[in-house]
Amino acid sequence: MSKTRRYIVYLTTNLINGMVYAGIHKRSDTWKSRNYLGSGYYLKHALKAYGRKNFSIEVLWECDTKKEALELEGLLVDKEWLKSPLVYNILCGGGGKKEDFKQSTKDKISQSLKNYFSDPEHRKQCGDNIKLAYQKNPFWDEYYKSERGDKTRCKISKKRKAYLKVYPFQKGEKHFNYGTKRTPETRLKMSLARKRYFQENPPKKGEEHFCFGKKLSEEEKEKISKRRKLYLQDPENILKLSNTMKNFYSDPENRKKTSLATKLGIQRKKLESIKINNDIQIKTIGDDE
Repeated sequence: MSKTRRYIVYLTTNLINGMVYAGIHKRSDTWKSRNYLGSGYYLKHALKAYGRKNFSIEVLWECDTKKEALELEGLLVDKEWLKSPLVYNILCGGGGKKEDFKQSTKDKISQSLKNYFSDPEHRKQCGDNIKLAYQKNPFWDEYYKSERGDKTRCKISKKRKAYLKVYPFQKGEKHFNYGTKRTPETRLKMSLARKRYFQENPPKKGEEHFCFGKKLSEEEKEKISKRRKLYLQDPENILKLSNTMKNFYSDPENRKKTSLATKLGIQRKKLESIKINNDIQIKTIGDDE
């Protein structure tokens, strides 16, 4: 008996309009595998529209490994193949990437996503669903505070540091956002969204704050001080800081706010010193009596 090979490269044909779809499939003894016709996005819609009876499948090659099957699929389903109007495939074969999408497909995806998130009611519904999910699962809050949660955070931190050593953050001209400028409308939208978020979720203070009662170790303090020193050693960073301070104090409203804040701080210190002196005097009178 000849041994059946595990992977196949197949061609599914629409018997009504002649459109085709090429792909690979891993064989098994299940009914689903025996009646498999493909899993492409457009092919699935076509199967619903025309019915499975109006499609035929042809095995082009049989392979022992997935790698072999992907190589053969890559040779068949290339960019020239995708240009044909009688093709259901969206990506190039051999484990296609996003870069291999047709331009028309990219435009359709972009437009559908814009329409999907442009509706404010839909955005609100998404936010409410996320909030409900967190309310129904208080486990995450407990897990975050537990020892196991600390271990998980340490693992994530180590993996992230190792990743950033190999793929460091791109700065300046190498950054993907370099040269792009947000329009005034976009900036206004971002500002309003941020204000709305802080109105609905005001920042927690005092005992409610997640850092309340936590103390930094000496090692952590040293790390923070080293980072600050390194940051201030760079002349570009010093220039940035000076420019931000100049821009801040050039506005008369900001100058008024800072002056009021300093005056209030001085008054508070005076009141605290008076209270301390009064307490000391009361104690001394009590001791004399």
